[in-house]
Amino acid sequence: MGLLLGLTRHAGQAHRYSPHAAPLLLRRDRLEAAAWEAWGQVQRGDVTAADNQPGATSLNGLLASQIFGRDVGDPFAEHMASDVVRRYATKFLGSDLRLGFIGLWVADAEYDSTWHRDTSGVLGTNHREDVDAEREIAILQASRGYCGGRDYLGKTFKWQTALIDEGDPCLFVCPGSHCRYRTPEERQALCFDWDTDGVDGNPVKPLATEVQLKLKRGQSAVWAGSLIHRGRKPADCATRLSLIGNLARADLDLPPVRTAACARVGTSCSERLNSAM
Repeated sequence: MGLLLGLTRHAGQAHRYSPHAAPLLLRRDRLEAAAWEAWGQVQRGDVTAADNQPGATSLNGLLASQIFGRDVGDPFAEHMASDVVRRYATKFLGSDLRLGFIGLWVADAEYDSTWHRDTSGVLGTNHREDVDAEREIAILQASRGYCGGRDYLGKTFKWQTALIDEGDPCLFVCPGSHCRYRTPEERQALCFDWDTDGVDGNPVKPLATEVQLKLKRGQSAVWAGSLIHRGRKPADCATRLSLIGNLARADLDLPPVRTAACARVGTSCSERLNSAM
C-alpha cells in the first residue's frame, strides 16, 4: 500500500492524504540488502564521496557504481526504472520521464531536523524568512516539485519507502501546507524557534496541524517537499532505513540532472538509469 500526500491541486490531493492501491516497491529484499551495504560502507569510512560521512542521516550517490559498486547501484537503478514506479509516476507526469534523485534516510541514533520546508533558493529566498502571505504563496506556487536546488515547476514525483521490518515512523508533515500560508504556530516554528529547538535539551514543539506518518515495510508516501515537515526518530524506533526517490518530466529546459555524487565522478545519473532499463 502507498500513501499519497501533499501533491499539487491538479492531482486532487492538495489537502488530504489517503491510502492508495499498490506498492511502489518490488524486490524488497534486494533493495534492503543494497541499502544495508551502502550504509555499512559509509559507517566504516570506506565511502566518503558525495558528502557521505559516518553519522549522517542521509546517503547520496547510490547510482554511482564508482562510489558504492554495482551491488548497490544496480538494485536502485532497476527500482527507479521499474514498471511499478513508472506506473505511478506517469499518472502525474505523463510517459516521458527523467531521473530526479535517489537516496537513503538512515539513523540509529536520535535526531531531529526541526520544522522546515524544502524551499530555500526558490525566488531567491531562505525558507526561514518571515515573509507575508502574498510572498509565501508565490514561493509555494513556484516551488511545486522543487528539489535539488532547482525549480521543477510542478513536474516531479517524489516518494519515500520504508525498507525494513521496523518500518519508518520518522516523518511528520502538515497536510495541505504546501499550498497555503503558515498558521501563527507554524510561523513561530519555521522562522523563530528553529535555531533553539532541539538545542541544549530544548524540545522541538509539536504543531496542531501535524500528522505523523508511520510507514510499514514496503509502504510508500508520495509527498511534496514544500509541505511543512520534520524528520525525527522517536525513542522507540531503533533504526531508520528508507529510500527517497524522485522522477521528473523530461521536458525540462535544464541540463541533465546529476546528484552530488554523480557530478563529482563525472557520471550522468540519467545515463546510469538508462543503462538499467
